Amino acid sequence: SEPLVAHRRLADNLIVRESEGRESSAALAKALWNARRRLRAQFGLLIGPDGFDAVFARGLYLAKADFAFLEGLELGSEEDAGSIRLIEKLEGLAAGQARAGVTAVLPHFISLVSHFIGEGLCQRILQQAWPEAPIEHPGRGRKEIEN
Repeated sequence: SEPLVAHRRLADNLIVRESEGRESSAALAKALWNARRRLRAQFGLLIGPDGFDAVFARGLYLAKADFAFLEGLELGSEEDAGSIRLIEKLEGLAAGQARAGVTAVLPHFISLVSHFIGEGLCQRILQQAWPEAPIEHPGRGRKEIEN
């Protein structure tokens, strides 16, 4: 299923935050890994590390449909190796295309996990992962979710 517009906006916001607005291949790869680390720390408590890895891998798989350059990429637990592979995939791409591909993984993950645990719980966990970021709840607009 297609991610909600709110999930796409949130993912874009989170990648911009994690990359500190930089568009280099290295900054974008690091941003995705930082986002993955934050998500895994929070969602892994609920669905387990293996469950998280499976859902995140599915999000990556779904993003590959729109961004062929992600084909062959796996984001396992080896951050340095995965980051290097991602940087290699991003090299030579236009900055906007690279950012769009990196960002595409997150809304698929958020949408999938929302289906499993419910939108409200998902949003609360996202707020715990990024307490400094206003999290938009689909259908309710932007607001900070109470912990």
